[in-house]
Amino acid sequence: NASCACRYDNAHQAEEAPQGARRGALREWAHWEAQEALLWPRKRWWPAHAQDAFDKYHPGYFGKVGMRHFHYKKNPYHCPTVNIDKIWSMVGLEERKAFAKKTDGTVPLIDVTEFGFFKVIGKGKLPQQPIAVKAKLFSKQAEEKIKAAGGVCILRA
Repeated sequence: NASCACRYDNAHQAEEAPQGARRGALREWAHWEAQEALLWPRKRWWPAHAQDAFDKYHPGYFGKVGMRHFHYKKNPYHCPTVNIDKIWSMVGLEERKAFAKKTDGTVPLIDVTEFGFFKVIGKGKLPQQPIAVKAKLFSKQAEEKIKAAGGVCILRA
């Protein structure tokens, strides 16, 4: 009875529903056939299993892609690093020799942030000469090696 004035009054149609049909399913089969007909052209020229076979040969198919970070800002994560074997090259050879001759206990202060580095990493060897290094971050190994050479690690904001 399609000419019903009230859209939501389905009491009179419940008797006409075919046996085995869902209680709320009052639409005719032609409606569902029309809905599925929208997908037929895609199914005809590109079957679903072929799409899966095509995708697996492209990078990023296997595994998860990681956590999403909405509105990723690069500035808080910017942390250029320098190894401790490169620290003395920031001072220079002449100045290093000059501080090696001093016996009053003065050591060179190297601020690595002036050279564009934020973190000092402990790769390499440090000569057995005291040095004061100022940086935002130090790795555990870098701190141990600097202190073993008689130097000091100074944190900077």
